[in-house]
Amino acid sequence: MELAEKLVILDENCNIIFLTRSPDFILDGYNVHAINYLLKPISSNSNSLFKSLEYIQTKISNVEKKIIIETNKLPKTIFLKDILYIECEKTGVKFKLYNDEIFSPKPYSFFAPFLLEQPNFLECYHKIIVNCDYIIDITENDFILKTNELIPISRRKKTSVKHSYMLYLISK
Repeated sequence: MELAEKLVILDENCNIIFLTRSPDFILDGYNVHAINYLLKPISSNSNSLFKSLEYIQTKISNVEKKIIIETNKLPKTIFLKDILYIECEKTGVKFKLYNDEIFSPKPYSFFAPFLLEQPNFLECYHKIIVNCDYIIDITENDFILKTNELIPISRRKKTSVKHSYMLYLISK
């Protein structure tokens, strides 16, 4: 358990599956966001192990997805996990990353379908798509991101947007 706690400090996105003979620390597995806690012999839990490994594979493939953004200069490739949100502007789309912004002259409609088919992206306001992985809180009218930025929630779609976000949290 101590090793798992150290791993999570080094990489909060690490995937941990406990394989042990003892059920003593099963509840502690929640503290390190373990994918599963399996008891030996593994032959009696092989279905659970395979389901856990499939889940991790899906999770990893979503983290590694990329998008190519054509800018006014050179095309840039960015990981989807690095996008906080995108926002339509008069002459294109602004991609807000954690420590950067990238502008593309391509229209919002060029990027929106691809991002919205990803489970962690949500259109919360007219032509604003937010990455749910960066949301830390919800107010009445806004999402609060890890960067303390406020992203508005459409008044018209408030119920469905909040519901979609909650479903995403539950699925994680």
